[in-house]
Amino acid sequence: MNIEIANRLVELRKKSGYSQEQLAEKLGLSRQAVSKWERAESSPDTDNLICLAKLYGVSLDELLNTDQPIEDIVRNVKEKEEEKEEGESNGSPAEEASEPGEEGKKKKGHWEWSGIYDDRSGRNGIHVKGSDGEYVHVGWHGIHVKDGDDEVHIGPGGIHINDGESQMNVDLESCQRYRRRQMVVDTCWSLGFAISVVAYLIFGFLYEPETGMGWASGWTFILFGMTLSSLSNVIVRKNFSEFAIWALIPGLYCFLGIMFGYWHPHWVMFFAIPVYYIFVSPLDKLLKPYRIKKPFGYYKFEKKSEDEGDDDDDKVIDAE
Repeated sequence: MNIEIANRLVELRKKSGYSQEQLAEKLGLSRQAVSKWERAESSPDTDNLICLAKLYGVSLDELLNTDQPIEDIVRNVKEKEEEKEEGESNGSPAEEASEPGEEGKKKKGHWEWSGIYDDRSGRNGIHVKGSDGEYVHVGWHGIHVKDGDDEVHIGPGGIHINDGESQMNVDLESCQRYRRRQMVVDTCWSLGFAISVVAYLIFGFLYEPETGMGWASGWTFILFGMTLSSLSNVIVRKNFSEFAIWALIPGLYCFLGIMFGYWHPHWVMFFAIPVYYIFVSPLDKLLKPYRIKKPFGYYKFEKKSEDEGDDDDDKVIDAE
């Protein structure tokens, strides 16, 4: 199909208010097939041309009329036939996946190729290309697969998926940084718990073992251990709200009450808990841009307008 007719198909589709997906659903085809028509990479068969004319409310003559000289049309058809014959001559097993008389296309659940006409491997990796422009490249920089508007790249920098209308990016490096910092936090919590248990046992055995006072008050060391461990959240995650003041104040109050009888008026120290959060909440908001997000916040889903081209601005939705 020449580019003039392909552009007309785009104009008629947009004028009729269909997206590529909606038109493909109407015709019982994949969106990739419609995309190839509109990029002049393939041509609709007779039945689809009739359906398009009816959907758009035009005649077949209006749909297919072109100023292109007949010599150019014949030459384009001949070139496509030569490419197809060349692909068939390779005798690739992939060729058997497509039925006779049909061009390679993507179907739900599996791939069909019209033939492989470029298959080479070397220092730059392995590159396999289909007759309709699809290709798979495996090299030092990762794996890249492209089929029409659909594109997937997996490499050291992350994962990139693009289906022509939307795209998703996963930053693997950020995921690794988050994982390393999470390991530091988890280690600090484990150490803090272990230290508090050891301190409790030592205090219980050594401080007035005959009265059991060490055992009665030493359990508060577990709360102090949680408080100490929570400092890792403050330092690593830059989040003061994660400091376990809710464990520090009750632990300190119980320890002073059991050991020295300071139950009243020392209960006023509990007011320190809400006061602490009131003061640190604004600080945490200032530090939020400098924190590493959770892994599910690393990717961005970029949705393109159905009737806008690739050059239009994307609407970005942060998945945090």
